[in-house]
Amino acid sequence: MTRVAITAMAHGGDGIGRIDGKTVFVAGAVENDVVVVDIVEEKKRFSRAVVREIVEPSPVRIDPPCPHFGSCGGCAWQQVPVEVQRRWKHGTVDGLLRHIGRLDGVPVRSVEGPSSEYGYRNRMDFRTRAGRPTLFEAGSHSQVALDSCLLLHPLLADLFEAIESVDVPGVLTLRAGIRTGERAVVVDADAVDRLRSIDLPAYPAADAVIHEIVGGRRFRISGLAFFQVNTEAAEHMANLAIEAAGDVTGLHLVDAYAGGGLFAGLVGAGAGRVTAIESDPVAAADLAANVEEADLIVEPTETGLASIESSPEVLVVDPPRAGMGPAASAWFPAMARATTLSSGATAKSRGGASTGRQRPAPSVGRRPM
Repeated sequence: MTRVAITAMAHGGDGIGRIDGKTVFVAGAVENDVVVVDIVEEKKRFSRAVVREIVEPSPVRIDPPCPHFGSCGGCAWQQVPVEVQRRWKHGTVDGLLRHIGRLDGVPVRSVEGPSSEYGYRNRMDFRTRAGRPTLFEAGSHSQVALDSCLLLHPLLADLFEAIESVDVPGVLTLRAGIRTGERAVVVDADAVDRLRSIDLPAYPAADAVIHEIVGGRRFRISGLAFFQVNTEAAEHMANLAIEAAGDVTGLHLVDAYAGGGLFAGLVGAGAGRVTAIESDPVAAADLAANVEEADLIVEPTETGLASIESSPEVLVVDPPRAGMGPAASAWFPAMARATTLSSGATAKSRGGASTGRQRPAPSVGRRPM
């Protein structure tokens, strides 16, 4: 056991301290805590630890509102106010740009979040055990049975309550169109009849379809296809991308990693030509229905970009967590006059669950005219 003063926060949510000059990442600690820790992993340049005892709690600590916080891995920062979380996230993005990207002097916007700290997620993925929904324990595959989940939008909260008496194989996904009121419980085909018998809107992934409205445009979302889990944030990110792209009238806009066409449809409105690149066939089918005016390339972004004959004036890039591959990255600095970067909700946040993919906000590059 070792006593550590936490001086900063790391990307991913751990507190940062030092033991004999060596950096230690402490799960469960927050900035200005003094804690006693157990070292769980030793590396040459750093260690990882968990909190055994909080000796001096940080003045920013609050009581987490969720009774499952600390065991459930869905959230990591419920023990601090949202204003503090946003300050930490801003510092994380700024630090990554400077220390990892070696980019000094890049302005980073203040972090903006949803109007509601809880009750905003339009999708959650659960497993069930003994008739109760579960999420994974932080850092493991052990399941934590839940009586409630504060992240769920009210349209999903009553579905959550109904599944508390049902066991289903595999993953059970709750989805809702917040602005259309449409809902779906996406499950293995063998469980559909069982859930429909208790009046749940259950579908196998191949048949599930809901719709959402963002920026005044209606989007089809099929099965387990990716869509931003926060509808309000999706619209805000689209507005940021529209602002960064500027007037696209008559220009060629390319939306890479296009998903169901959120940015192709909203940022590309009024463009002379829109090309959308998406490798997932389910998302690509949604995109074809959502943005009929787009030229669709159904293949990986790296090869899709190479197949475009003329250079676009505007490129919107919204990659998954793994980021852009080298081939896609090479396009961006070569044609971008202005680039905007902002950080969306991470998986380890007060309002971010670790179940269901999330992406950073899009980057927009504009080629000199």
